[in-house]
Amino acid sequence: MGDQENQGNQDRSLKEFASPTTHSSIFLEYCDTLKMNGVSDDAIKLRLFPFSLRDKARAWLQSLPPGSITTWDQLSEAFLAKYFPPSKTAQLRNQITTFTQKEGESLYDAWERYKDLLRMCPHHGLEDWLIIHTFYNGLLYNTRMTVDAAAGGALMNKSVRDAKQLIEDMAQNHFQWSGERSLPKKSGRYDVDALDHIASRVDALFQKFDKMSMNSVASNSTTNCEICGINGHPAVECQIGNSPSSDAPLSEHVNYMNNFNQKGDPSSE
Repeated sequence: MGDQENQGNQDRSLKEFASPTTHSSIFLEYCDTLKMNGVSDDAIKLRLFPFSLRDKARAWLQSLPPGSITTWDQLSEAFLAKYFPPSKTAQLRNQITTFTQKEGESLYDAWERYKDLLRMCPHHGLEDWLIIHTFYNGLLYNTRMTVDAAAGGALMNKSVRDAKQLIEDMAQNHFQWSGERSLPKKSGRYDVDALDHIASRVDALFQKFDKMSMNSVASNSTTNCEICGINGHPAVECQIGNSPSSDAPLSEHVNYMNNFNQKGDPSSE
């Protein structure tokens, strides 16, 4: 019964937090708003943290051996170790140590996803150099080459601080560039209007060609034949002038047609 009671008390204590990491994060945000001359940030956190707890969680903190907690890092690790399930810790720590960039994932997205894993498991126990080294090794080949080029060589030749700052700067710059490139393209209605405009110009061009052809035909149809004098066909299409059986000179045919027209005209009599 004692073990079940203790487990129940711990479960009730866990319900006090949305999650241990969220509780710590919110607490740190409040502490960042407090500044006192001559008082270190660690001292402020150590002094105020008990007031963020209640019931069994506060009793647990007070039960720690005197002098066993002297820094905020020690207190944070002890708190998370107490209320963060070990199985979840192992799972998140494994995701951190086996991190890899996804295909098509930008440097910015990969870096933000990696930092989210670190925030979800702040008691991962990994040293700073190993955190940067793990992220770098998990990058795709092309991304890693880009990072090395920006570093002027191998990234890991830089200090941990400089390497982390370089990755942060590159990620932010990539985010800004990708944001500019991904501006929505004016499409849809605009594309349809452009196609309609082109189609209308093509139709107008064809109509112009048709009109030119009709004018050409009309012009030919009103031309007087130079051979027979009859309207409706040019000289090259005249049956009289081009008749195979006609051996007479062109002038005789012209005179014949003129005489014929004069005889047929009533006004000539």
